[in-house]
Amino acid sequence: RGSHLVAGYAVGAAQVHATALGLRSRPIGSWQQADLGAAFGDTPGRDWIVHGLALGAPPTAADSPVTTETTPVTPPTASAAPAAPSGEEERP
Repeated sequence: RGSHLVAGYAVGAAQVHATALGLRSRPIGSWQQADLGAAFGDTPGRDWIVHGLALGAPPTAADSPVTTETTPVTPPTASAAPAAPSGEEERP
C-alpha cells in the first residue's frame, strides 16, 4: 500500500510539472485496467500498471495559437482521482 501511494504521488507531481512545461499528459493506471504485458504481446493479466503517466510531445507552433496569457497551474487534489466502482475499493 505504501509503494502504491508513493507511486500515485510521484505521478501527480510529474503531471503538474509536465503541465507547467506545456506538455500534454494523461494519468494511466490500474483503475483503468492498463495491462502493460498484454499491450506488448505478452500473456494478459500479468503486468498491470499501478500508476503511470502518458506524456505527449511539446506543442508546435501549428498546434496552438500564440498567446501572451499564462494559465495558472493547479496541482491535482485527492478528490480529482476517479472513484473505484462500488465493491472494488482498495482494501488495506
